[in-house]
Amino acid sequence: MPSYSEYSDVQLLELLKESDEAAFSEIYYRYWDIMFSLAVNKTDSPDDAKEIIQDIFISVWNRRAELTINYSIKTYLAAAVKLRVYSFLAKEYRLKTQKAVTVAEDAFVLPEIESRLSLDELMQKVELATAALPARCQMIFRLSREEDLSNKEIAARLSLSEKTVESHIHKALKVLKASLRSIFFSLF
Repeated sequence: MPSYSEYSDVQLLELLKESDEAAFSEIYYRYWDIMFSLAVNKTDSPDDAKEIIQDIFISVWNRRAELTINYSIKTYLAAAVKLRVYSFLAKEYRLKTQKAVTVAEDAFVLPEIESRLSLDELMQKVELATAALPARCQMIFRLSREEDLSNKEIAARLSLSEKTVESHIHKALKVLKASLRSIFFSLF
């Protein structure tokens, strides 16, 4: 019986579909270097490249029974690397953009406000304004903002219509906005 290194990609793929771990290992060792080279070339990070490759192989193993490869394993894995790298880079770009926006907002707003009002004081004022809301409005607002429930989930939990939930949240935001506006205007 030949060793797995002598099997063709087609043979290895058939064995992989039958959950043959040795066939999977052979595919892994046969193509890992190429995949890593592609990933590290695009990400400029060996650690990120390794993680991308591991994710791809985990996915291949998990989907081995229904895996359909129309060309070659090499082509399939190269395409998988490109897709994962682009997804990774897009995510990194979104995170960097979000961070830059947050830093810019903080640099613009916080120094002025921080000198006049601490975050704790602001949170106390928000809590007081929230506590002053009518009971049902307050409960719905807290479910929405503190427990991060959707309007639909709140409506189901409280046996209300989604419109009623929306109305209460709108009312709560309007009251809080007015309350906070008066706090900020009193600072300047």
